[in-house]
Amino acid sequence: MNSDVVLARNAASGDVKDREKVTRLVNELVVEKTEKYCKEFCFENRSLYACTLDASWGCQSIDAALCEWGNGSIVWMLDDLTNDNRLNKFEGRSNSGLINYLSKIAGSFQFRERWKDWRFRRRIRVPDYIKVLDNDACKVFWKLCDQDSVPNIAQVLGRELAEIEVVVKQIFAELHARKKLHKLNLAQLVSLTGLGVGDDPDMQFDLPAGGAGGEDQLFQDQIKAAFSRLSWKEQFILEVMVIDQLDVASVLTALSEQGISIKKGVPPEETSANQVYYFRNKALSKLKEKFCLGRGAFPGL
Repeated sequence: MNSDVVLARNAASGDVKDREKVTRLVNELVVEKTEKYCKEFCFENRSLYACTLDASWGCQSIDAALCEWGNGSIVWMLDDLTNDNRLNKFEGRSNSGLINYLSKIAGSFQFRERWKDWRFRRRIRVPDYIKVLDNDACKVFWKLCDQDSVPNIAQVLGRELAEIEVVVKQIFAELHARKKLHKLNLAQLVSLTGLGVGDDPDMQFDLPAGGAGGEDQLFQDQIKAAFSRLSWKEQFILEVMVIDQLDVASVLTALSEQGISIKKGVPPEETSANQVYYFRNKALSKLKEKFCLGRGAFPGL
C-alpha cells in the first residue's frame, strides 16, 4: 500500500503522530490559500484591523485589534482538508501523493465556495447599500433569499410585521433600482456547469482544478465572465430556472410579484409559460454561442 495512504488511514484512525505529520504536510498550502482568499474578500476589514497573515496588509495603527479571520480560516481549511472522512477517501491512485490529492481539492471551485459559506454564512455577501437600511437588514435579506415569508421573518426577529414589511420594500426598491433583483435567488448558488450538489456536507464532492476529470478553472472563469455580460433579466431567468431549478409556475409567480416583464408590451402578470421557456432558451443560446460552451454545460436543457 502507498505509504501516503497508510499515513492518511492512520491519521484518520486517531494516530496522534501521523495526524501531526498530515497537519505539517498541508500547513504551507493552507496558509497560502488562506492569505489569498482573505485578501480577496477582506473588504473594509483592511482599514479596521491588523492582519495576522501579512503585517503590511491591514491597519497599521498600533492600537488596531487583530483580525480574527486569518487564524479562523486556517483552522477551517485544516479541518476541511484533513478531516477523517477526507483522509479515508484518499486511495493514492497512480502513486499520487497525499499533498497532491489535497492540493487539487484546495484548488477546486467547491472548496472555495465552502470557504465562502463559512466566511460569510452565505454564498453571497450582503451589499453595503442593503446593510445600511436597517439593523436587521442582513438577516432579512438572507431570509428573503431562503424564500421565507415576511410574517415569519418578523416573528423570528421579534419585530413588528409593519416594520419588516418596510425593510422588505426598501430592499426590493434598492435591488430594483440597481437591476440586481436576481441576487435574491442566489441562496443555493452552484457552479453553472451543474457540478454543485447543495449544502449537505455528506453529499458534497470535489472536482479538482486541472488534471483528468478535473474542473478547468479557465472554463469556470469563462462561464462566469459570460454570465456577467448577460442582461440582468437574462441572469435572473437562468438563475431561477438553471441554477435554482424552479418550475415554470414558480418563475411566473416571481415575475408577477417582482414586476418583471420579459417581453416588450406584455405585462408581467400576462406572461405565458412559452414566453418564459423561449426567453430562457434564447439567453442560454446566447451564452453558449458567445463562449462556445458545450451542450453538456447545462444538463437537462
